[in-house]
Amino acid sequence: MKFFSQTVFEAKVYKHDGDKLVKGEIIAEIHGKTRTILKGERTALNLIQHMSGIATATNKAVEIVSGTKA
Repeated sequence: MKFFSQTVFEAKVYKHDGDKLVKGEIIAEIHGKTRTILKGERTALNLIQHMSGIATATNKAVEIVSGTKA
């Protein structure tokens, strides 16, 4: 994604694709200049929220059909 390739910061990631999350759990630490971090913060949060919503809905659907022939 071009937006993120232009943003310079260091990230330590604790959770990865497919990991389940618990409310309040730390998923990553970001280090860099405040201005640089804030430039990407809202976009990153929106993206995470959107993807988490899809993952949650998918997980609920899988649980509903679990044990059936679906």
